[in-house]
Amino acid sequence: MLCLMAIVGLLLMYSLETVIKKAAFLVESGFCERELTQAQEALREIGFDCRVISSENEVVRGWNEEKCEGDNYWGKSYAVDSSIKRVLAANYDVLVIPGGHRSIDKLKLDNGVKSFISAFLGTGKPVIAYNYAIDLLMHTDLVAGYSVAAKNEICDTVKNVGGRCAAPSFVVSKNLITLSRYRDVNDKIQNAVKSIIDGKPYIEKIVSSDNMPYSHKVA
Repeated sequence: MLCLMAIVGLLLMYSLETVIKKAAFLVESGFCERELTQAQEALREIGFDCRVISSENEVVRGWNEEKCEGDNYWGKSYAVDSSIKRVLAANYDVLVIPGGHRSIDKLKLDNGVKSFISAFLGTGKPVIAYNYAIDLLMHTDLVAGYSVAAKNEICDTVKNVGGRCAAPSFVVSKNLITLSRYRDVNDKIQNAVKSIIDGKPYIEKIVSSDNMPYSHKVA
C-alpha cells in the first residue's frame, strides 16, 4: 500500500510539473521594474512560474525612470533563480526581456546571451522584449525577419540589420512580442503568448494615425 501511495504521489508531482509552464526573465541590475512586474503579473495570471535569470549571483535591483530625470530611483531587489551561465532555454516556455539601459548594456557584454535568446526565437517560443530590449535584439543580430515596435530613433538601425519597423507600440511578429513603451497591456500579453504557444495567429485591432480602425496582423 505504501509503495502504491508513493507511486501515485510521484505521478501527481510529474503531472503538475508538466502542466506548469515557466517564464524566464532575463535581467541585470538596472532593469525597468514596472515592465518586469507587469509581465510577471500577466503571465502568473495564466499559470506561469516566473524565474529571474541573470549573471549576478544572488539579487538584482530594479530601476524606475520617470519623466523628470531627477525623479528616477532604484526599486526593489529580486532574488536570482538561475545564472545565465548554467541555465537552459529548453527548460522554459517564454522569455521576457524588460528594458532599462543599465540592464541591457550589461547583457550586451555577456557572450551567452545571444545563444540563450536565439534558442527561444529559433524554436518558436514566445519572446517578449520591452523598449530598450529591442536594442539588445539588434546588437545580437536577432531582429532579422521580424517586425518590431520601433521608435523613430532606432528605425533605421532596425532596417539595417534586416528587421522591419511597425508603427504601433505593441507588435506581435511570429513569436516575437515587442513593446516600444510601457502600457497597460496585460490582456494583450496574455492573448499573444497563448496564441503563439497554441500555434494560432494573433490578430489585434489597432487604431491607425488617422484614427481609422483596421485589422492589423504582423506575420
